[in-house]
Amino acid sequence: MKNKLSGRLASLLLVIFALSLFSGCTADDPVKTEEDLTDWPDLTEKEDVIETIRLCYENYKTATMSDLETHYRDILYQEEGNEYVFWLHPDDVETGQEPFMSLTEDVAGSMYIWEHANALALYLSPGIWIPVEIEGCDDCFTTSRTYTITTSIDHHGEIFELTGVNMTVEFIVRPQHDDPTKWAIYIAYDRAAQ
Repeated sequence: MKNKLSGRLASLLLVIFALSLFSGCTADDPVKTEEDLTDWPDLTEKEDVIETIRLCYENYKTATMSDLETHYRDILYQEEGNEYVFWLHPDDVETGQEPFMSLTEDVAGSMYIWEHANALALYLSPGIWIPVEIEGCDDCFTTSRTYTITTSIDHHGEIFELTGVNMTVEFIVRPQHDDPTKWAIYIAYDRAAQ
């Protein structure tokens, strides 16, 4: 059975759908045994966080799930009690649902997509970084990027497809808590599609 999903809401539903089913995701994929030859960014530049997202999607079939998880977690701000959060678009929040995804939920959803995708393409638009004032963050910068995602995900034999779905995400980065030489995404906002 094939389901066609379209629009910005579809991409968000896919992530939420993935989060609810994460329990079947494994920590590593034993089929992927070759050494990861990806030239992963060192995160010393703000743009490195965007490049890491792109590389995770580009290498979802060749990198191990463990490598993907490690590199993806590395770009998310991690300070106990003040870690990364992804704010959902208000139109996509159901009654009783939290209006955000935590670091753990975001990683789980991304891992589910990478592990179960039959096909996956992601384009991230270029953008500029602008200083932004946030309480408690003297060195924060923001950028808005349009995601264009195409994917086919097999969930227990049922195929879910997204074709050319656009979603605009605003990223706010800051130096990582335990290593200020590296940048990390502090907050992400799902904005209305442009």
